[in-house]
Amino acid sequence: MMYSLLCKITLLLVYIQFSVSQTTPFKEIEALEALYNNTNGEKWESVNVLNVMFLYENLDLFIGVPWDFTKSSDGSTYLYDPCNYPIDGGFSHFVGIHCVCSIECNVDLLWLNYAKLNGTLPKEIGQLNSLTMIDLANNNIHGSIPREIQSLVNLTKFDVSSNDIDGTIPPEITKLTKLQVLQLNDNNINSTIPSSIGQLTNLKVLYLQNNSLSGSIPSESMNNCKNLS
Repeated sequence: MMYSLLCKITLLLVYIQFSVSQTTPFKEIEALEALYNNTNGEKWESVNVLNVMFLYENLDLFIGVPWDFTKSSDGSTYLYDPCNYPIDGGFSHFVGIHCVCSIECNVDLLWLNYAKLNGTLPKEIGQLNSLTMIDLANNNIHGSIPREIQSLVNLTKFDVSSNDIDGTIPPEITKLTKLQVLQLNDNNINSTIPSSIGQLTNLKVLYLQNNSLSGSIPSESMNNCKNLS
C-alpha cells in the first residue's frame, strides 16, 4: 500500500513538473500582447459564422479563453500563459491560437479571420518564429507589413487579404521559402512585385489582385514557382 502511494505521489510530481515546464516563451507572449494592443484587442470577435467549415476542422482553435496579459505586481511576469491557461482544473489556451508543446510551448497557428482587428501589425510578430500559419483576413488592419516577418521561416500560409494594408510587398517576405499560400489581395498595397518572388518555390496559391500594384510581373523569376495553380 505504501509503495502504491509513493508511486502515485511520484507520478503526480512528474505531471506537475511537466505541466509547469510547458510554458510559452516570454518573447512569444510579448508578441501576442503587441498584436492585441495594436489591433484593439478588447473589441475582437473570435468566431464568425462565415467560417463554419474552418471552425469544424479546427475546433480546438475556438475552445479557448479571451486573451489576458495581466502581469504580476512587480511587472516581471505574465499571470496567464497563452498556451496553458489554467481553467476548471485543467488547461486551455487563448482563443484563435494553437500551440505545440514539448519542453516548452510554442504558438504555431494564429487564426483571427473576421475577428474585427483594427490597427497595425506590430514588428514583434517576428518573434513568433514557430508559426506555420497566419490568417488575419477580413479585418481592418492598416499600415504596412512589417519587415520582421522574415523571421517567420516556418510559415506555410500567410493570409492578410481583405484588409486596408498599404505600403509595399516587403522583399523580405521572399525569404519565407516554406510558404505555400500567400494571400495579399484586396488591400491598398502600392508597390511592384518583388523580383525575388521566385525564391518562393513551394508556392501553390498567390493572390495579389485588387491592390494598387505597379510595374510588370517578374515572369522570369516566377517561372521558379512551378506549383502555382
